[in-house]
Amino acid sequence: MVERGAFRAPALAYSNRALAVNFLAHVKARLRGSATAEIEDLILSIIIEDQGGDLEELRKAPGIGVDVGYVPLPHPPFLPPALANDLRARMEAACRRSTPLPPEATRGLSGGVTHIFEVADLLREALQQSKLEPLHLLAAIVCVESSPAAQVLRDAGITRDGVLRAARG
Repeated sequence: MVERGAFRAPALAYSNRALAVNFLAHVKARLRGSATAEIEDLILSIIIEDQGGDLEELRKAPGIGVDVGYVPLPHPPFLPPALANDLRARMEAACRRSTPLPPEATRGLSGGVTHIFEVADLLREALQQSKLEPLHLLAAIVCVESSPAAQVLRDAGITRDGVLRAARG
């Protein structure tokens, strides 16, 4: 377990995919009326981007008005479709629904999500890869996050070592 504040994370080197996940996490937060992206939003965004599905649904969401068509596809998904659908449904159920924020509202990442990105960057460095990918984020969530959302991943058999093996290729 990595403690918060126990390290200084180097500057993050995001891939296009990680940037897409970050962007989609903000969109998911906005859809649920939150000012910050939380772990549930990040996991949902990883699943959506990883599977390449549901992007049309986000594009048509009222009050969003942004084109998410730039998300780099195709790429091999990490999760089997049935597991991705099940996890997505469980994460959606964990997200509280409310009125979407106005378009001018400021959106940021919560402290927990920021910490996940920092740990993911350390995992990326440990794997000697040059870019931060969604699999690094998923491994960091499983490794350090104690939220119910991370427990859903662990209950589904998604382990840090398993994700890191996939990230190594």
